[in-house]
Amino acid sequence: MEDFTNAIIRPPRIDYGVNDLGPAIGYINEKPVTRTDFEVSNDRNLTLKCSVFYPTEYEITSGRLPCVVYCHANAGCRLECFTILSPLLKADICVVAFDFAGCGVSDGSYISLGFNEIHDLTAVMEYITKQYKFKQIVLWGRSMGASTALIYASTHRNICGMILDSPFSRLSTVVDDIAREVNVPCGCCFIPIGKKRMQQTVLKLTGMNVNTYAPVEKARSCTAPLLLAHGRTDHLISISQSQDLFTRYGGTDKKFMVLEGDHNDIRDDQFLTACLAFIRRVTSSDPTQTSQSHNDNPDLSAPSAEMEEVSPQTQINASSAPRHGFTGGQSSDEYHRL
Repeated sequence: MEDFTNAIIRPPRIDYGVNDLGPAIGYINEKPVTRTDFEVSNDRNLTLKCSVFYPTEYEITSGRLPCVVYCHANAGCRLECFTILSPLLKADICVVAFDFAGCGVSDGSYISLGFNEIHDLTAVMEYITKQYKFKQIVLWGRSMGASTALIYASTHRNICGMILDSPFSRLSTVVDDIAREVNVPCGCCFIPIGKKRMQQTVLKLTGMNVNTYAPVEKARSCTAPLLLAHGRTDHLISISQSQDLFTRYGGTDKKFMVLEGDHNDIRDDQFLTACLAFIRRVTSSDPTQTSQSHNDNPDLSAPSAEMEEVSPQTQINASSAPRHGFTGGQSSDEYHRL
């Protein structure tokens, strides 16, 4: 039963050093880029470790460049952003990454799959808009981070768009799947008792009610442009959870992409290219680009829909480009995401 509870609020934690973040000033294809580390405190007075990556040639506080705030998965940390860092920086898009409380080298002992993490994201957003003057911000979240971003967007209008990769809609459904993953005995008498004990422990340690916590209930309040993606063969979080979120989403500028692969698989070039095109569009100051979303971005939520065809001028080569961005970086793709 302890394994069952830990799978939800205390997954494996990545311990890394500042050297794993790479040099403070590095290069991507001879393009100079800078990393600045900073700290913020959340509503529980826990310190969050954060970084902002940006093209060195620009003044970071000018407010001119768009910014992507990356929200990692449950067993991830800010190193996870290295899977997307290089193409974004090469396109003059800044990236902010941070460790949620209870993850990486931030303070805290437990996670709550978005329930408390929403306050971490809020603290980071308040800091970067005040300190770095970012005005054009896109949230990019994976799994737990995606559900956290959705909750944030339901009450904030200071973002230009969201990229949500494999979010979950209802925690109670995920818990049933995790029970199977960690081989909890399935006797008809044991499961109700075991689940109740787990729920009581989670509530005591995090304040989260497993039965009622459902990010999908916030979807109708979201209006920001949305790019939502999910693996066709995801065995951890069913693709139907993303389809439910997409159907209920309040905004009209939305797109669903069905990806090949499982929950933790590295995303391919086509998806990364689509994400870059999406970021460019929603952060563009040209109103003609933001108004043509429904023609260029068809609704792919139907069960028979395939992954969209993407043919922007600039293609990202994710298989041949360095995953780490900076020398000394470390990918966290091998870690369990939720």
